Amino acid sequence: MLNETLLNHGNINNTMKLARREFGSIKVDKSIQKPRIGIIGEFYLRWHAFSNNNFFEMIEKLGGEILDVVESIGRIALFFISGVTRIFVRPFQADKIIDHTWFIGVKSLFVIILTGTFTGMVQIGHHGDTG
Repeated sequence: MLNETLLNHGNINNTMKLARREFGSIKVDKSIQKPRIGIIGEFYLRWHAFSNNNFFEMIEKLGGEILDVVESIGRIALFFISGVTRIFVRPFQADKIIDHTWFIGVKSLFVIILTGTFTGMVQIGHHGDTG
């Protein structure tokens, strides 16, 4: 559906609205509670069917639901790597980096002081009970 719209230079918004309606019309039985299973391991465990011996498909056939923890961690890593590599791409924007660093550091001073104050009060209260 979306592929045809893009190839024919059609209206993407209308296509997305139509797709949303069609997905919304799918009947889902929410009374069935599936056990949610999170599996953490190396890359091939999650993405390579041969190395995990179709483990994920087997769990889903037995009625389980796989949590995409590894996928989420991968997205975070890719976002971080993308951000770090953009630091070294021209044109360098040192002035923006300095402005943003100043904004985060100085404009957050109240929150830092408040957090430090309450953390200190908790530590004094905690150590005061034992002494």
